Amino acid sequence: MTHDAETAKQHGKFLDERRQDLGLKWSEVARDMERLHGISVTADYLSKVKRGAAPLAKVSLDVREALRNVLRIPDAIWEQETGLYTPTATTSGSMSRPGPLVKPRLPEVEVRLEVPIGLQEAIEKYGDDYPELHLEANQRALTSLHRYGGANDLSSKEWFEVFMANRRWLVRADDRN
Repeated sequence: MTHDAETAKQHGKFLDERRQDLGLKWSEVARDMERLHGISVTADYLSKVKRGAAPLAKVSLDVREALRNVLRIPDAIWEQETGLYTPTATTSGSMSRPGPLVKPRLPEVEVRLEVPIGLQEAIEKYGDDYPELHLEANQRALTSLHRYGGANDLSSKEWFEVFMANRRWLVRADDRN
């Protein structure tokens, strides 16, 4: 038996033991992979993985991650037992919860708006024709370009050009609530 075949059987044995510990059938694992992750596999395919006929190392990353999540295998144990990459690994080795990723909800932080002089001049000069320049949301968006985009002090004309180049993504004056 080759090293790869032996490794595939060890992986399969590890997965099968985990499945048994959870009291699941391979058909239930396949069902949960579909239901929780949208990954469609058959119980027969998972049985091939268990036997080493379909080596875990050659299974797609999406299928491996769904299988790992359904079997509730923590990242650290997964990597220790299989030596395979897991994109959700953390330094704490905590177990990822199955299902789609959810962005964390962070508390809102009030950031004082500092409008650069050139933008203030552009607002005064072009604001009557382009009332969306007066909206704080747009001023914040434009100044974030200034802060994070590496722009130095811009003239009112340059700020107006930045505004016009990004206008389609800014809040329109008639859309404000």
